[in-house]
Order: sequence, then structure tokens, then C-alpha cells
Amino acid sequence: MGESDGVTPPDLAKNYFESINSPHKEFFTVEKSGHYVMVNNSKALENILVNEVYSYMTDKKLLLQRYGEPYRCNSSFLSVISSLVLDRV
Repeated sequence: MGESDGVTPPDLAKNYFESINSPHKEFFTVEKSGHYVMVNNSKALENILVNEVYSYMTDKKLLLQRYGEPYRCNSSFLSVISSLVLDRV
């Protein structure tokens, strides 16, 4: 979420986030960004997706510990992030 989001205020989003019961969740705030993070600071969003989300979604040992067998990841989302990772190599 953008730190300067005027459409969805960060405090309101953080309060909602805190109400979600999940075994693993993280709230990311992107500096120098408003509501359209992918436009305002695409590099920061890419770094979060590649360094945080992708690494978590591909850590099979961690997924097994948290969710057991079988675990599922959104394959289309993982494909998009995978292409970001490959573009960096």
C-alpha cells in the first residue's frame, strides 16, 4: 500500500489488515507512493514481490510446515512474479 494513499488511508487499511486471521501475513507500505503503487513506485513494488512474496511462495519447506500437504499457491500470480525474477537474472 502506498504511504500517501488518499483513496484508502494507510491507517484504515492497517486496521483492517490486523483483523484478518491468517497463519502468515505481512503488511507492506511503499514509500513515495499513493494509491497506484505500481505506477508511483513500481521498483519498490517489484522488490517486495520478488524479495518477499516470491521467496515465501517458493519455499516448499516453509509451506509444508505452515499448511501441510498438499499446499496451494496461486499459479498465475506465481508465474507473474517468476517472470520478474527471471528478468533480473
